[in-house]
Amino acid sequence: MKGFVEKLGFSDMLATTNINFTSDNLEDIYSTLAERKECEGVRLQLETAIYKYFSSFELPDAITKYDLLILSLTKKDCIATFNWDGLMVDAYRRMMRITQDLPEMLFLHGNVKVGYCPECGSFGYYNYHCPNCHTTFSPSKLLYPVRQKNYNKDNFIKDQWDLFEDYLSCASIVTIYGYSAPKTDADAIEKLKNAFTRIAKMRYLDQIQIIERPGFNHNEISDAWEDLSEYVHGHLKIEESFFDTYLAEFPRRSVEGYV
Repeated sequence: MKGFVEKLGFSDMLATTNINFTSDNLEDIYSTLAERKECEGVRLQLETAIYKYFSSFELPDAITKYDLLILSLTKKDCIATFNWDGLMVDAYRRMMRITQDLPEMLFLHGNVKVGYCPECGSFGYYNYHCPNCHTTFSPSKLLYPVRQKNYNKDNFIKDQWDLFEDYLSCASIVTIYGYSAPKTDADAIEKLKNAFTRIAKMRYLDQIQIIERPGFNHNEISDAWEDLSEYVHGHLKIEESFFDTYLAEFPRRSVEGYV
């Protein structure tokens, strides 16, 4: 998120607000705009630019880590993503050519390529029709990085979180990939902790894996993940590659391989 607003070519528009932004991080900038009514017009233009930018992403024809991640899991599993871009959705669609035994996909902050039916709550690819109501899916709203998020305000976001919390409460292995638990996600982190301990406060045999960038200083791990590790009796592993995880070592049988 650092430097992202400049990448969008939105710096000149921000200058019109006469706000001295002390950070170039989108999460900090958007939070500041959202807190000021006089900046609503700029904020809405920024949202439109963000939506268009992430809608333009395309997967290469070659196999990617997205494809491998999805294919490493089965129907008993779940992938919950905070990403707005539709790359995971596109990878899922092409992996369906190989097998229908694929994990549940959940979008905790919305997604540019996911639509939902406001009548029955079904969701799927953004330009498809609801299998129950036979109407075109409505675009899912993106949950932007404000400091006080309301996960219950949007029905689609709320349903996604409810499903995710059910999965998390009984998961044997939790893999965290590319999510640093930023300060603006304080509510999300609290929901993660509450869901993780819903059934049992201590989960002595369960495992948490965190995939970080190569060369990551393990002492800089987020406090949120340190807190979670206490519930699994310290069974927390930090890996520097997807290929070092149970998912890659035992694809489609990660829990069995761990046991």
